[in-house]
Amino acid sequence: QQGQEPSLAELQILGAISDLESNYGRGWSGPMVGSNNWGAITCGKNPDESGACPPGCSPNKDSSPYSGEYVTCFRRWATPEEGAAGLVKLIYKWPEVVEAIQAGDIDETSWRMRQRSYYLGTDPDPRKAAATHAGALDKRVGELVAALGEARAAQRGGAPETPGGQNSLASSTGNAAKATLFVALLAVLYQAGKRVLC
Repeated sequence: QQGQEPSLAELQILGAISDLESNYGRGWSGPMVGSNNWGAITCGKNPDESGACPPGCSPNKDSSPYSGEYVTCFRRWATPEEGAAGLVKLIYKWPEVVEAIQAGDIDETSWRMRQRSYYLGTDPDPRKAAATHAGALDKRVGELVAALGEARAAQRGGAPETPGGQNSLASSTGNAAKATLFVALLAVLYQAGKRVLC
């Protein structure tokens, strides 16, 4: 909501989306290497006849359960911070997606994102695609909170009410590399979220 700091549930779900889509912008190959595109966000255009994309975009393969594999243009950002902010700004245009994220509801987040065609998934049935997507997000939220030793605020079907500590960023006692990455991710998304929400 306007003027509010992102909750731990928001940060966990946004982190899981970033991990699933692009491994925090690091999972790209070919022309998209170094694009800082955390959310696999497209430019809304396809390459021209020469295979070139508009400025600020690069071509990359994508797929659809309806038409199979194709090449489209994906956004590029100059820094990881800008890429993280791009993900937040896109998702926070959709009130129903934001509501699900803020509720810590992974299933509803995936369904609302599918309704907005943020992703299409691998199944032509939108409900089945959303269930698969929710499972992937759930797995990544679990990995992130385990690495941090943090309380889990995002769940399948919604987050339980937990007293206090919703915004605490605990340090890890487990997987140091994963925890270090997620702490950095939280800092970036926290700042990006503050810029968007305030």
